[in-house]
Amino acid sequence: VEDSCDVGLCGSDWVEEQEERLGINLEILSEYSYGRRFNTSPRLDLVASRDAPFNTIGDLKNGLIILTEHPSITRKFLEENNYEAVELGKNHGTPLLPHEFREWCEREGKIGIRIVHGRIPALVNIGAGLGTLVSESGQTLEESGLKVVSGIREIKTLLIADRGALARGDKREEIRQLQRELDVAYWQINGEFEGGFPSTERM
Repeated sequence: VEDSCDVGLCGSDWVEEQEERLGINLEILSEYSYGRRFNTSPRLDLVASRDAPFNTIGDLKNGLIILTEHPSITRKFLEENNYEAVELGKNHGTPLLPHEFREWCEREGKIGIRIVHGRIPALVNIGAGLGTLVSESGQTLEESGLKVVSGIREIKTLLIADRGALARGDKREEIRQLQRELDVAYWQINGEFEGGFPSTERM
């Protein structure tokens, strides 16, 4: 939004990640559930292979590697649970090669975070580490032989705006009108189809 657009819709996980990682400060106008059923939202979970000896956040140990597309949220979550976390290639003094990074984390008493785009369920399943995964129905977990170790964040859809656009009178009113219309439509649909979205035949 701050790059080329005035207003947009984005997952709350990515808004938080950009705020943590880049210091981007967006105006959040409205919040919506975007799961397949109303009043339920996808979650960002910490996951492990089904036979791994980790069942709660307290079971983690130094030297573990967590594969994620959300490095800042993952680091913050680990620190909230009293673990020291470092990111591969980012923290001063950490090795750049993944296998050396794992050994370094174990030696230094830390949990490692490695950015991976895609393939996280498959990599976790073959023992490359734990992972973070956005899930709603649990189908991907089941199909990939994974289990949830801990929930990290509930994910909502956020209506976001560029603060500069909101400061302009002409754009501010257009954005606020869009917000009002989206809010009304969202809650109308919520009332008409409580428990789920309408089928395509009825839309």
